[in-house]
Formats: sequence, C-alpha cells, structure tokens
Amino acid sequence: MKYLSTINHDLYGIKKLLMISNSNNYSSVAVHSLFRDSCLMLYEIIKILENQGILKENIAIYKKIEPIRHKVKSSQGKNNRDIFKKILQTHKDLFGDDIDNLGFYLEKGELRGSTVFITYVFDETPFFNSMDSGKNIIEFSEEIGSNIGTIINTIQQPLLLPSNKTLSINEVDYEYKDVWHKRFFTEDLRLNTCLMRLLIIQNEISSCLWIEKHLDYKVTEFNLDKYLLLRLSSIKFYQIMESLIDIKDRSPQYYSSLGLNDLDEFLSFYSNDLRKEIKVLRDLLHYSDEQINFFEYVTGEIEKDNNYAETVLQKILFEFFPSIQLKISTSLNISSIESMNYWEKIRRRINTKFKKTSKI
Repeated sequence: MKYLSTINHDLYGIKKLLMISNSNNYSSVAVHSLFRDSCLMLYEIIKILENQGILKENIAIYKKIEPIRHKVKSSQGKNNRDIFKKILQTHKDLFGDDIDNLGFYLEKGELRGSTVFITYVFDETPFFNSMDSGKNIIEFSEEIGSNIGTIINTIQQPLLLPSNKTLSINEVDYEYKDVWHKRFFTEDLRLNTCLMRLLIIQNEISSCLWIEKHLDYKVTEFNLDKYLLLRLSSIKFYQIMESLIDIKDRSPQYYSSLGLNDLDEFLSFYSNDLRKEIKVLRDLLHYSDEQINFFEYVTGEIEKDNNYAETVLQKILFEFFPSIQLKISTSLNISSIESMNYWEKIRRRINTKFKKTSKI
C-alpha cells in the first residue's frame, strides 16, 4: 500500500493551503482553483480507499465533489461551446442581461482571473446558482477540511517530508472590474469559446503563481512545500499546454488573431522536450496499489538527479507561466474595456423594466 504515502502528503499539503486566510487575492482568485484541486485529490483518495476497504463507510461528500473533480481539464472537448453558453447564461441569470455581469481581477492593469472561472468550476453544483454562493462555498470548504482530517487519522501514515510555515507576503489587493458581456464577448460562438478557455487558463496560471510566492520551498532539501508545488503545478501545466495546443489546432484563425502565435516557441518546446515527462507527472494524480505513485516516482527521480524538482519548477513557474500569463492579459486587454458607471446601470435597468412592462 505504497500509495498511502502519496495520499498522506497530498492531504497534508492541501490542508496547509486551505488554512491560508490572510490574503484577499487568495480569496478572490487562488482559492477557487485550489478548491477544485482539493476536490480532485479527495475524490481519487476516497475512491481507492473505499475500493481497498480502508474506508468502511461511504463518505457523503464523494458525490458532491464529483462534478468539481472533473473540472481539472482546461478544455472539455466538443462540449466547450455548450459550456460557454451555460456559463454566460448563469451570469445573465445572476446579474442581468442589461448591465455589467462579468467580473475580472486585475493586478496593476494585468489580468489575473475572472468570475468566468468560478462559474466553470462550480457549474452543476449548488454553489454558483444563488447570491449566497460565497457562503455555501465556505461551508463546503469546512466540510472538505473535516474529511481530510478524518482520512489522515484513518490511514495513520508518517509525514516523511519537513514542512515550513507559509510565507506572509505584502501584496496589493487585486482590482475588481465589472464588464458587460457584450463588451467582451462577440456574436461569434467559436471565438467566444476561445475567449472563455483563455480566461480559464489565466485563472489556473495566476493561482499557481500565487501559491508559489507563499510556499517556503526554496531550500536544499525536498520538503512538503516543494512536493506540493510540484504536484499542483505539473497537473495545471499539462492541462494548460494541451488546451493551448488544442485551441491552435481547432481554431487557428482565432489563435492567430488573438496574437497567440507569440507562444509558438513555448508550445514547440513543450511538445518536443517536456510533454512526455509532464504527462507522467499529471497522470499520477490517480492513486494505484499496483503501479508507482507520485511520491515514490518523484523521490526516485530526485535520487537520480538531485535537482529534478527544481528543474521542472523552473521551467513551469519562471519560464512558461509568466510569459503565457502576460500574453493572455495583453491579448484580452481587459483594462481597456469600459465599465458602466452607476447612472448608466440605473438607466439600463429602468429601460429593461419599462420594456417588460410594455409587453404585459
């Protein structure tokens, strides 16, 4: 049961990140991606522990987290267009069709995240279909934390890696910007689908880079912080790069018109030099009693090359992610889109109510 070591370190790592509460930027952008990651790991953990008879009773949270677990992919293939339609309709239902109904998070004018990602993650759950979604998510996070503690106590495995305290960073809160969907999206469904996918990618990158700044992993030893960062960033990196390649293959004209050709060298280097290894790391998100698991694999690679973890993290976090993040921010240029002022919102809302009344 060597997979128990990977499970134990995954749970301790996620628990550590979920306890961060002193950052508004964490609450606005990073937490939603981390919440999805928690559901992904917890779902896979419960599945194998129940199959192996270690968990004797059914865990009620298992079915709740299933739809969130499957949002690990930045692309849902042929369903992308339907997902876009559903996300946009959700925003219209919540905030109206006539005023600003999309939210974006900016850092010094650069895009870091959006409410589109939040809707994407929590679609098919009760967490984003009402104005109380924030409260519901917090309560569910507490339930996740409780289940993590229960499983840790059940498996009774030693923590083999040292763990440092999370770093407290002085950071400026993200600026929140509301935009009307008609000023961002277009009448072209294929283009809109590409824009949605870029927003999802941007959230994933920003979340990972935020976590990197708050983990004390820049030490000689392989510690829990470095383990967790490698675990999460390798999963995100694989999905992001595959999604960008898919956008280029499916919609080359929009890939080009959005200026994403600037990323071609990154896609080429990834495909030729990194893809095989990153796919191995990504596929180890599943736990196995018969095959090697993430903890064993990574520690084995470090025995062969002491700089293995640092080399992979350097590529992902300092060479690829910042460049892709900047390119997407520049391409979408959210800061240039005009938000409605108070009186414009009032005027539009009055006109909408008048039109509805006139039809009666």
